[in-house]
Amino acid sequence: MSLDWKFCETKQLEYGKPPSAWIAVVIITLVGVAGFGLAVLTWQKSQPVVSVSFFARALLAPLLGSGLLCVCVYAGHEDHTGAVDIWNFLCRRRRARWRAWSQGGVAMLESVTLTPEKDLAERMLGLEGSEPRNEGKMLALSAGRQSATGEAADDVLLTGTRLEAVLEMLVAPFVPCMVRFGTRHTFTVILQSEDEDGIKALRAVLRRLEVPNADRIGIDQAGCPPDASLVHQWLNDRAMPEFCLVLACQLHKRDQEPRYSEAAVGVLFVREGIISQYKGELSAKAYVFQPVSSAADSVADALRGMINAQQISPDRLRHLWLTSMPRQGVHAAVAAASDAGLKVAVHNIDQAIGKHGPASALLAQALAAEMVQHGQGMQIVATSGGTGIVLNVTGTKRAAAPAEPEFGLRYFRPLTTLGIACMCGLLGIFLDVTIAPAGLYATVPALFIILMTNEALGAQARYNEVEDVFYGRSS
Repeated sequence: MSLDWKFCETKQLEYGKPPSAWIAVVIITLVGVAGFGLAVLTWQKSQPVVSVSFFARALLAPLLGSGLLCVCVYAGHEDHTGAVDIWNFLCRRRRARWRAWSQGGVAMLESVTLTPEKDLAERMLGLEGSEPRNEGKMLALSAGRQSATGEAADDVLLTGTRLEAVLEMLVAPFVPCMVRFGTRHTFTVILQSEDEDGIKALRAVLRRLEVPNADRIGIDQAGCPPDASLVHQWLNDRAMPEFCLVLACQLHKRDQEPRYSEAAVGVLFVREGIISQYKGELSAKAYVFQPVSSAADSVADALRGMINAQQISPDRLRHLWLTSMPRQGVHAAVAAASDAGLKVAVHNIDQAIGKHGPASALLAQALAAEMVQHGQGMQIVATSGGTGIVLNVTGTKRAAAPAEPEFGLRYFRPLTTLGIACMCGLLGIFLDVTIAPAGLYATVPALFIILMTNEALGAQARYNEVEDVFYGRSS
């Protein structure tokens, strides 16, 4: 069953009222009196009254017959009750699965950002220095900025093309993790670059940094700018690699007019199971939660629904990051945050470092995760994409996913089992009355086993039938 944000609650059914208990009293009384009288009238006078055979005909047979009739009267209610149990369980399970889906996220192990402005995230939040203002500009990466290893970029040994230089600064901080886990787990790199030789340049960087099995690391060229839709694919369409390093570069080209400000981002995502496997050794820097896509005119409802589904307290959401959006989208996202009752500080990355490019969406995720680590609460990231605007939450603490309810299927229902027992008992008495050959008595336990097996199979078939109706109505 595919899941999406348009969750329609399926109404649980109510149990019907069972037939009156007086019906059973009347049946047992009438059948008991009639059966006893018939046994007395048909009993041979030469046979002793005090015998097992007489009591079987006069008392046991009427009791079994009345039991069988009562089962016929009440079996419909028992079947309806069982169907309601299954239906309501499916309702609870469907909602639990949706809640677990909506609260899903991908762990971000580490990130590196290269931007024209130093300490961009801290300055935009007012933690250090003044907020940069470069709206509409197309800035280049500063030659004197700090590299990912803390050294000045000019002091780092860089050879080859400028793209290789930037990739080396992005990849270098992740080399220790590659060395430690690259031989034991799948390590994949997704590269976004407009340079046709991007993969070739990255291979050269990996070899120069002496990454183990560098030539065996899978490198995929991103078909579109990496953003929250990549997280959506991992959570919904395909399993993510155990380790996935996403690299995005937007660099000016020689002899061409710049189209955006330069920036480069590297983010290392890791599968949740890996963190559990190395508990105490690996910890997520942040989690990127299930994103939602919405048109600009309905983004308020989408944001409110996402917050409620992911069980996030509005007080924990502190900042809203915007990038790669037209003015209409920016205004819609800000208005949506206000309508949802959020008191968030708005940070427009495009106003800080200039015109956005293909790496801007991933940059916003990395900056938000960086501020999560600085104790700035959970962050909302809004970018263009999907049906208009893509929203997702980035934070450290995940709400506990609701436990999926359990259902114990009743393979042997009480009334049905009683009816089978009564039927087989009546058959045994009939064989005794007709003085049947001894070999025929073996049909009684054989019939009981066959009918009980059929009941168990019927219970599973009934479950499947209700399940088919449930998903047929609610899909």
